[in-house]
This record gives sequence, structure tokens and C-alpha cells, in this order.
Amino acid sequence: MSMGVTARRALALSFTFGAAVSMTTTANAQVLDTSYRVETTAHTFTTLHSASVGRHGDDVIFFCGLSGMALHAIIAPAGTLAFPTEAFNRTIYVYDESTETLYSGGISHLSDPVRRALTVTNAPYIEYGDNLYIYGGYGPYLDDSDWDTRGTVTTIDLAMVATAIKNAQPVPEAAFTVEASPEGQVAGAHIVLLDDRWILVGGSDFKGDYLQNPGYQPWQNVYSLEQHIFDPMVSVAIPVESYFDSKGQALQRRDMNITPATLPAAGGGVAPGYVIQGGVFNAVFPWDFPVTYCEGDPAPAYDEAIYQRLNQYDGPRASFYSAALDENRFALFSGISSHVHDGAGGYTFDFLVPWSDEITELRMIGGVWQTTPDANDVFADVIDNVVGAMPNPTSNVELLLNPKLPTNSSHQVMLDEMPPAEVLLGRLYGGLKAAMPAQEPPTFSSNQIMEIYVTVGVEGDVDRDGTVNSTDLATLIGFWGSGNTVCDLDCDGIVGASDLATLLGFWFN
Repeated sequence: MSMGVTARRALALSFTFGAAVSMTTTANAQVLDTSYRVETTAHTFTTLHSASVGRHGDDVIFFCGLSGMALHAIIAPAGTLAFPTEAFNRTIYVYDESTETLYSGGISHLSDPVRRALTVTNAPYIEYGDNLYIYGGYGPYLDDSDWDTRGTVTTIDLAMVATAIKNAQPVPEAAFTVEASPEGQVAGAHIVLLDDRWILVGGSDFKGDYLQNPGYQPWQNVYSLEQHIFDPMVSVAIPVESYFDSKGQALQRRDMNITPATLPAAGGGVAPGYVIQGGVFNAVFPWDFPVTYCEGDPAPAYDEAIYQRLNQYDGPRASFYSAALDENRFALFSGISSHVHDGAGGYTFDFLVPWSDEITELRMIGGVWQTTPDANDVFADVIDNVVGAMPNPTSNVELLLNPKLPTNSSHQVMLDEMPPAEVLLGRLYGGLKAAMPAQEPPTFSSNQIMEIYVTVGVEGDVDRDGTVNSTDLATLIGFWGSGNTVCDLDCDGIVGASDLATLLGFWFN
């Protein structure tokens, strides 16, 4: 059957079904299972990890981080540096996703405060409006004599930076504003949006080099044990609300997996918040119980009887929410784990903290973790649902979401509004990779660009009843020409002939 005939028959059907067709929204009818596929593209990036990233249109802009360096050394010969100063990235990269072209520009012409703020790694950052805000970060002095964590927040005009670099011009000083921010003096922390505010969580103030080399100050690592809420309408440097974790159970964490979440609010309904899935360190091991916080709560909450076994260390991740099911779903795309999975649902603790290539999902329904009792019925294990594997164990790189996906104001992907077709979830640029899942494998800084695809539900099943049939066809025709995201199977912004062809392909296959 030709596409022309198919399209004409579909348009004829629209006279029968019309626009009166409505989407199924009842929780019992929703089929929202998720599956993932990972693809390494033919394009290359640069060997960069632990960077701070913003987006301006099709341009993805990278600051800070470490270049060409594998995982830092912990035990090494005398005179070795864990964080050699030459490994700190001093280049701004712009990757144009529309042309698959990489541009770059230096920072040596900028003022000392700006260069100091941009020569760091593991800096927490947040994009809001047209600006990127980078807090703290750990890096060398400008004369390379020592290392510390910055006590600043840097506001960056992304459009100004991208325009200059793509035109091979020096990035203007006016694109950067550096302010003192004592609460922002952390590295390894993360920031989560709370609607029109953001929350800076955890991290530590790290000074010196990890290996205590002669001639340098002994290293110090002081956890902040804090979270700070910033309101950009008030100040991006001074928080409007802060919390100190006096017990050190919830927020003695850095290099963590943390994702936005939609959680039950104290006054009823739901509100934005976050979930921490792991992080380091609990003594010398990763934390293995998650933490939750909802905006308005007096403190982050945790339950030491609930255990997470896999992917506790900072790695690619995504957060989904279904309002119909009141479910948060967190996807963790490999990393470093406290346990080894035997492939049959069993876990073995490993004090060497092995790298993992597994993709896992954790779920909360109604704000309650989905768990299973352990063998002795003493603790409850969060269900680390293994749903796939990465080509290599990966960490220290963010999953940059596809901007065409339906998201809420906290950047959670809205499951109820996702099309039932394989679509691009997001991209990974560079990052740390391990050669294999193992206790202490060789690691390297990757220059790969990887794409992660997600499928929600049964492909073509736009009414979410588990099958593809005439009802789905009628539903799609009912939304013909609209921007309905569920029926927009190719995510081009409008329901049309290509979506019809996609649905029919699923139906007949």
C-alpha cells in the first residue's frame, strides 16, 4: 500500500471519527512500561568529563571539567598527582546538534576571576532562562601551586558565548558575572529545579591534591551536610532557605545520583522535590539507602531499612513522572555500585565498589518506594529493576534530555504524554568510561557521543490499552493537525502523515 493511499484513507476516516476522540487517562488503562536502547553515534566529541553544560537552541555548550584524564588515582607512586593541573579543561566547547559540528574557544584572555571560576571540575550547575549558573567546583590556583574549592557562583550568558565561539571570536568578558557565594563553595554537589527556584544539595569543600604530594598542602575534604534553596528573583548567590543535616545521614554525600521528583506535599496534593540514589561516602563505601525531599518539607527523609544495590555513583540518569499512576520512575544508566548483580535477582556486597554497566529503574508510587523483602525479611530492598546494559560502564557525564520531549517545570519527563514509539531520550557527550564491568578496571576519558532511546508502552498504542488496533487509528486521526504529544510519534510537534505511517507500521508488524 502506498503512503499516498494510506494518507487519503486516513483522512477519510477522520470524517467518521472526528475530533471527539479523547485520550485514555485512567490509571488502570495505562500501559507505560519503559524500555531503552543505547547507540554510539558516528560523530565524536572531545575527551571531557565532569563538565558543566548548558543549551542555547541547537547548541550545547560545555565549560570546566577534566580533559583526557581517566579516573583519579588514589594509590600511586610518590610525586604522582591525583589531579594534575594540566588536566583541568580551559576550553569552552560548543556542539551544534543541527550540523553535528564541534566548535571551541579559549579562556586565557578573560579576567582572573572568570578564569579561576571556569578552571574547575565537579561543579554543580543549573540552566535557567538564558543563563547557566555554575557554583563552586574544585580546581588549581591560577599559578598551579595548589588546589581548592571555589566560593563563587558564575552567571553565564549562553547566547553570547555560543555566538562568539561559532564566529571564531574571543568570548567577551561581559558574558560572565562572578559573585561570592559562601554556600556555593562545594564540589560534587548537584542542583535540582523546584519550579522557578532551585536547590543545591550536598557536596564538599575539597582542598589540596588527593595524594598529599610533598610541597603541597595535605588534602582536606569537609562535607557541607547542607542544602540551599535559591530564588533567582532574589539572589543566585545567597539562598533564601537552608537546611543543615546535623546527623550526616542524608546529606553527607557528593558525586551522587540525584533526580527531580514529584512527591506528596504536606498540605495535600503533590509538589516538586528530589530523590538521591546513592552517593559517596558512608565511611569508605557508597550510601545504599535513598533520600527524598519535597518542597516545603522540614528536612530530607530517609529510611535506613530500605536498600539500593546498584549504580550509586554519579552517572547518567533520567526521571519520569506519571500523574495518572502517581508514579516516579528513575532510570540510572550504569555507574559504580556497592553490589554485584548475579543476573537472577541476587546481589553480593563488594567492598571494592565495582563498576557496573547495567541500566536500572527504581520506582515510587504515591511517594512510596517499590521494594521487596530481603532473604531474612529484616530490610526492604528497593527494586533495582535491571532493564538493559550500556556498551561500557559510564560515570561523570550528564544525560542531556531531548528538548522536544514533554517535561514538567522540574525537567521530569511526563510519562502520560510520551508517544508510544521509540524516541530519543537524550545524549551523552564524553564522560568517564571503564573498559569493562569489574572491581578496578582500566578507565578512560571518552570522546564518544552516545544516544539513549526510550520506548514507553506498546509502540503505536496511543490509547494505552496494550494493543494496536482501529481505536488507536481513530484516536490519532482525532488529533490530526494538533500538537498532541502522545499521537506525535515522531516528536516533530504536529500529528500528521508521518505519525500515521508509523502507527500503521506498528499495526501491520
